[in-house]
Amino acid sequence: MAAQLRQRTRASHEQVEADLDLLDPALTPARLGAVLVRFHSLWDAAERALDAWAADAPALAGELDWPRRRRAEVLRGDVAALGAPLDRAAAPSPVAVPATDADALGWLYVAEGSTLGGAVISRRIVPLGLAVRSFTPYAEGPGPMWRRYHEVLEAWVDGDEIRAHAVASAAARSFDALAEWVAPLRREAVA
Repeated sequence: MAAQLRQRTRASHEQVEADLDLLDPALTPARLGAVLVRFHSLWDAAERALDAWAADAPALAGELDWPRRRRAEVLRGDVAALGAPLDRAAAPSPVAVPATDADALGWLYVAEGSTLGGAVISRRIVPLGLAVRSFTPYAEGPGPMWRRYHEVLEAWVDGDEIRAHAVASAAARSFDALAEWVAPLRREAVA
């Protein structure tokens, strides 16, 4: 399942990384603040949608430890620490409301994968004096929550190709929406 998810999301994942360019040695607090403001609005919308899903699927949400995976509050704190204003009038996030378990698992693949890349970003930006918690939201690091996500995913899919396809499709849609959402942050778009 992990290989199928990586393959289905590779192009959008690469586009998001290129557009954000968070490993740029010239990354400034202003640029990082702009990225985190955008991420906050995305996470804020995603969390509302996932809370609604979790109310309808409490067993699966519990297995995933959904409340620990929330990030809007951490993002809000980092945005404030960087002195960036939260734009409450920003365009609505493109995150689709997770109507099914597969939709939620697809979005969480994207979200939890970002913690792996976030650990790399965090190590890179700390020497620049830009330490933030948004990229490394778990005190124990990303590994345990990433592994738990995959354990729950594998148990839920349980070899069912229809379920596997549904999660991979939802992950691809989530990454495509994320790529569209961060596109205004491209270096050439803000230069």
